[in-house]
Amino acid sequence: MSAEGPPDPADEPGIPHTGRPVHWLAGSHRWQSLIAALVAAGAAVVVAIISRPPAPTPPTPTAPPTVADATAGTRVTTLIARQYADPSATPAGVAVYFEGTVSGLDPRWTVVAFVRRANERSGWPVAFAEVDRHRGTWKATVQVPRPRLPLEMAAGVAPYPGDRVQATPEGATPSASPHPTDPATLQGLLEEIRRDGPEAHGVEILTPFRPVPTATP
Repeated sequence: MSAEGPPDPADEPGIPHTGRPVHWLAGSHRWQSLIAALVAAGAAVVVAIISRPPAPTPPTPTAPPTVADATAGTRVTTLIARQYADPSATPAGVAVYFEGTVSGLDPRWTVVAFVRRANERSGWPVAFAEVDRHRGTWKATVQVPRPRLPLEMAAGVAPYPGDRVQATPEGATPSASPHPTDPATLQGLLEEIRRDGPEAHGVEILTPFRPVPTATP
């Protein structure tokens, strides 16, 4: 009687009979591990994106103030006005002297005084005022060459070039409006206002035109 050999692999319990070695289980485990790693990496990216703080919003640039912004709340009054002969305002000129009050004046603006000749709408006589911002007062003298009577007057505000705001030591009284550092800039602005009058850029008339009283100083 011959000895029996080892059982056929197909007869071993739990192993199906395929006729060749079974390696697919090992490959399946490798694919499952790879997929799990990819899923974990994707989840980490999503968490990082969600956790990242939002980018800061860039600041909105501040627009320069408009004439309406600068003159809102500004009040200008004329308390004294008189005209008198002025030999320096040739030919046959007069001068008009103004005094008044001002409040709510933007530091980048100043008071401007206008004179209007009768039946004339060009070549405006005009002058920047000396403004005491601490006291809230102003004064100006406008030379009027070739006057055509009756003259009319008005006051308003206009942008003022140069270093208009000076540091004031604590306890000291602020001085009147400082003169600009660039006379050419000031002269150019005056020429524009003389040419265009109340229609000049940045000018705002704050008192109505009215006749200038005739008087001597």
